[in-house]
Amino acid sequence: MNYEAIERLIKLINDSDLKELELEEAGLRIRMSKNDSSKIIYNEDARALNQSKITDKCDTEFVSYTNNVSDNTSVISTKHEEIITEEIATEESNLEECFIVKSPMVGTYYSSPTENGEPYTKIGDSVSKESILCIIEAMKLMNEIECEVEGTVAKIFVNNGDVVEFGQPIMAIKL
Repeated sequence: MNYEAIERLIKLINDSDLKELELEEAGLRIRMSKNDSSKIIYNEDARALNQSKITDKCDTEFVSYTNNVSDNTSVISTKHEEIITEEIATEESNLEECFIVKSPMVGTYYSSPTENGEPYTKIGDSVSKESILCIIEAMKLMNEIECEVEGTVAKIFVNNGDVVEFGQPIMAIKL
């Protein structure tokens, strides 16, 4: 992939509604993603790239540029991880007195019995033992998930239509 092709690709991504694109060609891996300020981040896997095969000046400059951006991206990622860790710690302290409802199976989470229907529960709703919290579809079977405790829905961890794993937290019920 030459410099002009990469430039055209950048312009196409910038002008489109795509949020992220990842390509791999001849040992060169390019990942572009738009952040909130609509800038594109470049990242390449230097281990997969055979530096001795690069002879074109533009390609060499691009690799140098992407290595530089990768360093900056890792700094940003580290700061982002710190912020997320702080938010999780705060959230965990708020959820200490909560019963965590976990998915009993792998499947698709549905908050209501019909596509545009009223959800079984919302944040702030009071729930009692055996009230239906949601549905998890597994192998075309709709499984109603019942509450095991009495309390108030404090947090819903998944969105309607999300795939959930066995043991994945679905809701927090404040006791």
